[in-house]
Amino acid sequence: ELLISLGNDSSYCEGTPVILNPGAGFISYVWGDGSTDSTFSVTASGIYSVVVTDAFGCSATDTVAIQIDLIPVVDLGVDTTLCFGSTYQLTAPAGYPGYLWTTGEVTETIVVNTSGIYDVVVTTPAGCTAVDTVQVTINPELIISLGPDVTVCSAASTVLDPGTGFASYVWSDGSTDPTFTVTASGDYSVFVTDIFGCSATDTVSVTVNQSPVVSLGADTTFCGGTNIDFDAGAGFVAYLWSDGSSAQTLSVTAGGTYSVTVTGANGCTGTDEVIAIATPLISLGPDFAICDGQTASLDAGAGFTSYLWSDGAL
Repeated sequence: ELLISLGNDSSYCEGTPVILNPGAGFISYVWGDGSTDSTFSVTASGIYSVVVTDAFGCSATDTVAIQIDLIPVVDLGVDTTLCFGSTYQLTAPAGYPGYLWTTGEVTETIVVNTSGIYDVVVTTPAGCTAVDTVQVTINPELIISLGPDVTVCSAASTVLDPGTGFASYVWSDGSTDPTFTVTASGDYSVFVTDIFGCSATDTVSVTVNQSPVVSLGADTTFCGGTNIDFDAGAGFVAYLWSDGSSAQTLSVTAGGTYSVTVTGANGCTGTDEVIAIATPLISLGPDFAICDGQTASLDAGAGFTSYLWSDGAL
C-alpha cells in the first residue's frame, strides 16, 4: 500500500512559512488547486490535499486542514509627556487570552505614574504574539514661590516675581504679566503654566505699613547772624538730621539745605528737606575815636535795597 502524510491538522501564525511536503520519490504530484510541484506553500487557512503517483502507477492521497491565525495589531499610542502627579492608562487590544506588560501585569490595561518605556506582548489563542512599546515621561514637579509673607513700608516698591520661563501667568486680579506690583495690603496669588500645560500656584500675604509724613515747612529766608529753628514734629521714635543730630528740632545760624529722616513706630521712615537762605551780615567796623573837627566815613556795604542811619539819613 502506498502511504503518504501531509501531517496533522495545524494552526500557524501569520507570516510563518508553511510548506506541505508529502515526501520525495513520486513521479507526479497533483494538489487540490491543480498545481504539480512536489511541495506546496500555504498562504491562507484552508483544507489542502495532494494525490501522488509512484513509478508503478500506484497512487495515494492525503488531506490536511491548516489554520493561519492573524497576528494581533497592538498600538499603545504615541510617546506621551505628563505633568507631575498624573497617571496614564495604557490599553492593549481587547479579546485576547494573553497579555504581558513590562511591569509584569497580565491585564488588558495598566495604569502608570512613573517615567519609563512600557511594552506589552499580546498572545492569540493560537499562540501568535505581537508587541508594541511606548515611552511615558512624567515631568518633575512644577514649583514656584512668591516668597514668604512680608511687611513693607511702600507698596509700589514691592514686586512679586514667581520666576521666568513659564508660558502663562494669571494673577489673582486677572492680570497676566510675569510680575505683579503690589498696591495695597492683601493676599496675592499667581497661577503659572509651562509649555507642557503643567501648572502651579502660590500665594503670599503682603502687609503695607504707612510711611510717616514729616514736613519742615516751606523754604525760608532769615536774617544772617540769627538762629532759625526747624521742627520735625512730635510722635516719631527716631530723628536723623543731615548734620547727624537726632533731636526733634534743629537750630541753625547759616544758610543751606537741611533734611531730616524720621522713623515711625512701625519702622517705616519719612524724609523732608528745606532750604534756608541767610541774609548778608553788615559791619561798620570796630568802635573808634576822632578829633573834634575831623570827619569819618562809615560804609555799610553795597548790595542792599535800602539803608537807614541812626540820624535818619537814607
